[in-house]
Amino acid sequence: MVPHVEATQQEHKDFVIDEIRYQLWEKGYMAEVIYTTNDGASSNVVFVQQPAGLKVTSGDETSGESGKASYSCMPNESETCSGGRLAISPEGDLSCVCDKGQTEGCSLHEIKY
Repeated sequence: MVPHVEATQQEHKDFVIDEIRYQLWEKGYMAEVIYTTNDGASSNVVFVQQPAGLKVTSGDETSGESGKASYSCMPNESETCSGGRLAISPEGDLSCVCDKGQTEGCSLHEIKY
């Protein structure tokens, strides 16, 4: 969690896990962790483990290798995104959404394990 919180918040912040939501996903398991930082910012991180040979789809791209990975949203170079969160489709596809529904200011951040 710490690498995602630091990347998303762009600095080290203490945080509290508010909720863990397990998603039905035919490709393995997916758990969404919702957290709030000590200064009140809230976001989420998704952890996945897929069986050998499958990859996670995020928007129009397929990324990751089989195994364990985690995903979060972070501002990209345009720095127009605040409050980025992951949106999860019913099929398990991941995409980033910023405040007010904007998508161009955030990028998917992946950590493979």
